[in-house]
Amino acid sequence: MAKAQVAGRTETGRVRQANEDAFRIYHDSKDLPTQSRGSIFVVADGMGSYRGAAMAASIAVDQVANYYQVPRIEFQANRTLEQFLFRANEVVADMRKSQKDYYGMGTTVCAVLTDPSFRQAFVYYAGDSPVYLFRQGKLLEATHAQVDESGALTNHVGLGKGFSLEKVKVVIQPGDQFLLCSDGLSGALEQEFIKETLESCQDASACLDVLVDKALETSRDNITAILLSIEDSP
Repeated sequence: MAKAQVAGRTETGRVRQANEDAFRIYHDSKDLPTQSRGSIFVVADGMGSYRGAAMAASIAVDQVANYYQVPRIEFQANRTLEQFLFRANEVVADMRKSQKDYYGMGTTVCAVLTDPSFRQAFVYYAGDSPVYLFRQGKLLEATHAQVDESGALTNHVGLGKGFSLEKVKVVIQPGDQFLLCSDGLSGALEQEFIKETLESCQDASACLDVLVDKALETSRDNITAILLSIEDSP
């Protein structure tokens, strides 16, 4: 049975006045009513006015907590998580339609759901917040940016009826590392730097600090990331 290290961090950055990103880590058994349902790691990058963007990102990551509250008879693992991400889309879409201050609000989302033994994962995403998988010296992208030729998002939480959620299944191997982040980090770092940092990683928190601190040097956006490192059990 594998075990894992996990770290998360968010920064407003050197240019923005407020942080419109959000992240949640549902992993520590002390915080989860049903640890047998596995762990969830989620990052969201809000869009629109500050008030609306920050609200949208918070709604997306907080809806995920409901995954652990569903009665056992109704629980269907990955389908249950999908249900709450679609629910987040509905809530944000309703707010942007009904409240003037929230016009144009929305958020990207990327999430990783693992089983309790860290043998299998499902990667979910909408928008352009990437999930990287570092495995055996190679940095792979488990997601692809959903943007048009001008760089505008073609899919995001809050889109309404047009919203879709992509899903990728990953059979976890010992030594795998998942990096979830907003584009404030991915857009500021060369993939070679990310690969080299993860390749030498011994501690998830220290490794994540290297990535975020480097991104802070040049990024003009909020920066948010979660690093999940899978280890062998002793």
